Amino acid sequence: DVRKITSDAGRFLARQMSPVTARGVLIQHVSLAPGCNSLGRLHPKGSQEFFMVTDGTATLAVEGQEVSIEKDCLLHFPGDVEHVYSNRSPGRPVTAISVVVMAMK
Repeated sequence: DVRKITSDAGRFLARQMSPVTARGVLIQHVSLAPGCNSLGRLHPKGSQEFFMVTDGTATLAVEGQEVSIEKDCLLHFPGDVEHVYSNRSPGRPVTAISVVVMAMK
């Protein structure tokens, strides 16, 4: 049973790849349809997110600062801050892998 998260009228889809028992790590396959503009979920304080685009070009706004991420490029940012995933490429979907490492006490 794969956990799925959708938002932005289905234009954002994240499918969990890591086992549910993988303590402290969340790995997801992410699809951004054209026109996607989805507010990311805030992760626990101290978490880190790594977002690698595997096809297309994504735009991430992290605390309001936009970064364009092309295929085979990686963006690292604090997972506990506001972030927005976007696909501004008309007619071309974006795929990516997101790895969130939770802060461990």
